[in-house]
Amino acid sequence: CDNQENVELVWDGNYIMVHHFEEISGTRFDSTVNHFNGAPSNVVHNNVGVIDGADNFNGASSFLSLGTSSVLQPLVGTISVWLNASAVSGIRTIFTGSTGGTVRRHPYLRIYNGNLQFVITNNVAEEWHFGSTPVSINKDYFVTVTWDGSTTVLYVDGVAVDSETQIITPVGNT
Repeated sequence: CDNQENVELVWDGNYIMVHHFEEISGTRFDSTVNHFNGAPSNVVHNNVGVIDGADNFNGASSFLSLGTSSVLQPLVGTISVWLNASAVSGIRTIFTGSTGGTVRRHPYLRIYNGNLQFVITNNVAEEWHFGSTPVSINKDYFVTVTWDGSTTVLYVDGVAVDSETQIITPVGNT
């Protein structure tokens, strides 16, 4: 029997983007109907992951370019990643809606001096959330951050470890 899998229908309209990092080179394909396929830059391909494949991002100069769609800067949302950091000093970007330059874009999930941090911006002000949840090197974490317009919540390995009031309303790329 032929493969009857329909990858795009597995992830409903509530998912903006899902990457499995199973490709060993070239484009990283989004499993949703949105097709936010990414072009990797300075990424080590096909490392062993917790689930399926994985890519090694150095937290400083490697990234997956996904374009500039404002859909990638939602007013409310969730980001979930498997994380295994080889370094935690300074600023280590995990996910950003940034398109480069000096203006930080929403949403921005990072390791900041050894702690998980989430930043929301409206391009005038930044709101930093969390910052006291440490990350160790060479340890697997399942990290999720949610924001709903009034509260941000940080989950590590399925447990809510921090919750803070959200003050500003984020905006996307302009």
